[in-house]
Order: sequence, then C-alpha cells, then structure tokens
Amino acid sequence: MLWKAAYETFYYVYYDELLVETLIARWLAIDQIAKLAMALTATGSVVAGWSLWSNPALKVAWAILAGFGAVCAIVHTSWGITFRLRDFEQCKSKLLCLRIDLETFRVRLAINRNFSVAEMEQEFIRLRERLSNDCFKMSDIWATERLRRSVQYDLNARISNSTFTTEAK
Repeated sequence: MLWKAAYETFYYVYYDELLVETLIARWLAIDQIAKLAMALTATGSVVAGWSLWSNPALKVAWAILAGFGAVCAIVHTSWGITFRLRDFEQCKSKLLCLRIDLETFRVRLAINRNFSVAEMEQEFIRLRERLSNDCFKMSDIWATERLRRSVQYDLNARISNSTFTTEAK
C-alpha cells in the first residue's frame, strides 16, 4: 500500500514539475519578445525611428513597431511576467527536489523489503507535507486543458520508458 501511495504522489509531483517547466518556457518566450520590442522602441532607438519618418512606408512600420513595444511594456508589467517567472522557477526547483526525494524513497522501499513500515510511513508523511506546503496549486492562463493533456501524455511516455514503474520488482 505504501508503494502505491508513493507512486501516486511521485506521479502527481512529476506531472506538476513538467507542467511548470512548460509554463516557464511559454512565459520566457513572451518575456523575450516583450523585452526585444521594448529595447527596439526605447528612447535610444526613437532617434533612429525619427529618420524613418521621412519614408511613408517606413513611417507606418515604425508606428506599428512603437505601438507594439508600448503594448508589450504594459502587458509585461501588468501580467507581472518577471515575478511570475521567478515564482515558477522557485516552484520548479521545489518540485524537482521533491520528485527526486520521492524516487529515492521508492528505491529504498524496493531495495529493503524488511523496512519498518511505521518509520517509512512517517517519512512518506513528511514528503507529503512538503507537497501540501509548497507551490503546487499555482494557476496560470496558459495551463489549458489541452496543455495539461499534452504534459500528461509526455509524462506517461517518460514513465513507460522507465524500468521503475508502479510495481516493486
């Protein structure tokens, strides 16, 4: 029973870790685009943009780029992308550590068949407490059902390729 509970917790933590990793990648892409747009339209580049105002076609292109840069700056700040990335990175780090600790716990269960159930149960409870005390319930606009299914499919593929599955050998 302890083996099954440890596996279910491991699966849940690994899923959250992969989900957060995917969300970080998406937010990083937005962060980089926003920072590039803001840099291109920053005060120093405005001087270069003024020279484009003499050409009507480039004037429109510059106005669009400058507008895009302004929108990016507003969105970047209002969505708190920098803080969101920081929080997700911290969460990913905690999830990774917990997943590795759960893997180690499961290995110890598999190696030592004569373990003290009471001691291992207490250790498992401590691992579960870390699960409830950390960042595992973070919500995000990118965490759609489609993304969640994709992450779960990826996780299932990773686990099915592992020799260490749900049953102790």
